[in-house]
Amino acid sequence: MNTITLPWLAGEKFLELACASPHVGDYPVGLIPDAIRILVSERCDDPYVRGRDIEHLMKETMLREVPHIRERHKVLCDALDLQPKDLPGAPAVPWDFVELPEGGIGIQGVVQWYGGSLVPCWLYSSHAVMEDANGLRIVAGRLRDKPIDQHNDFMHEWLHAAVAPVPAFVQSYQLDDAKRVMYASSATNELGDDAICGLVGYAIPEVVVAYLAGEMRETETGLPVLETPRMIGLFLEFAQDLAHGQGFSDVTDIFRAEGLSQKTRLHLVGACMEALTRYRGRFLTNPTPILADFNTAMTA
Repeated sequence: MNTITLPWLAGEKFLELACASPHVGDYPVGLIPDAIRILVSERCDDPYVRGRDIEHLMKETMLREVPHIRERHKVLCDALDLQPKDLPGAPAVPWDFVELPEGGIGIQGVVQWYGGSLVPCWLYSSHAVMEDANGLRIVAGRLRDKPIDQHNDFMHEWLHAAVAPVPAFVQSYQLDDAKRVMYASSATNELGDDAICGLVGYAIPEVVVAYLAGEMRETETGLPVLETPRMIGLFLEFAQDLAHGQGFSDVTDIFRAEGLSQKTRLHLVGACMEALTRYRGRFLTNPTPILADFNTAMTA
């Protein structure tokens, strides 16, 4: 065990506990992060015991949920006539779970320091991505003053780390801009390049994680980010331009012919999961990509 500090909470010490993923049988795609740390503030009562309690709950959740996640992945592969090994998603990134006495991860918005940054989730300020010289990692904690939510704080976040990381360039203002235009009847040329990057870059991993986690959102489509049929259509238009060759053309044809059918949903998830194989390296950590960078990374 080590005692460390975090760059966005430099005045606070944390007990660092490595957490080995439990063995849940063999499967061609991991669907569990390779590297997990539990970071417990020394302000917590008995940080070591608190850390081991979190580890126990985390492993219990994995043992219960991973078989269901694998079954959804297998259903997806069967629908696309692929073997599971042919649809692995993105390379895994590390996952840190942060425990503060009050909950949260100690931020309310984007935090930057020399050589790195921490960008919170659009909806959960206790979930974030961190980028620095070592690459990208997923950082999560429970909501402030709330207990751990095993689905949202554990499963949803470990799936991001295992197969579907969110790039550091995705920030809330981009998604707010994108939703404002997509919900309105205004022309899509009002959408700036950074908003298009943010929308496509965020929707791809969120659609995959929602499917694998068995989530049905309270939106018109049941999907995260792509909340209306209009938003799906515009996303597919942008995704074909930015990630052509990744299956989005086929999804567009099915969507136009069948609307949001089960076949459309599965092919949308498949195209997004295939695109995730390009989510690596500088593409994930670049805080300000331009459309040309996005296109180059996704079609390399």
